[in-house]
Amino acid sequence: MRKLFLTACSIVIFSSVCFAQTATPRWELMGGYTTYLAGGEYASVLPDGSMAANPGQLPAKGFQIGLSRSIKSYFRVTGELNGLFGKEVVAVEHLPAGGQYKTGYEIMALFGPEATVRTLKHFDVFAHYLIGFSYGVDNQVPAVANNTFTSWVYGTGVGLDLKTRHRLAIRLLEADWIISHFPKQDFNAEDNWRFTSGVVYRFGH
Repeated sequence: MRKLFLTACSIVIFSSVCFAQTATPRWELMGGYTTYLAGGEYASVLPDGSMAANPGQLPAKGFQIGLSRSIKSYFRVTGELNGLFGKEVVAVEHLPAGGQYKTGYEIMALFGPEATVRTLKHFDVFAHYLIGFSYGVDNQVPAVANNTFTSWVYGTGVGLDLKTRHRLAIRLLEADWIISHFPKQDFNAEDNWRFTSGVVYRFGH
């Protein structure tokens, strides 16, 4: 799955340097809805007091705001900000017997280069490599003294925009594979998946 995803990113990047298009918007402002699946194993305490690993994804939902600046018709730099909310978003603490997660949120900021293909009649395609940081908070019952965590994050992604009017586009899908390093019990990196759809306002031709 990862190899297929990285291959798709490479194809978009290669294609973008082979084509150019006039009337490229200088700025693109995006707002949308995000589904985030945080990966990795997290631990919990069973009723008998023993530890158990819980493999799987920690789902969260929220918003995404992005701003891109075009350098060439096939290249731009982009910054993205996410606010993500779920029952648990980090899950790095061992819960005591009978404990539970109540609410959690994560703030993630990313920045990096983005290759674009604008030569299609109805669509723009893009791929990017982003790096930044993430701040996560898990509220638990019973409460723990330290429930906030910060991690560097980085990853790759691809996306598809549908052109509508001169200044508007619909982001049908942006899919990103993101790596984080929250201090889980085994200190391994977490594989996270982010899926976003929204509206793009294009200006400054």
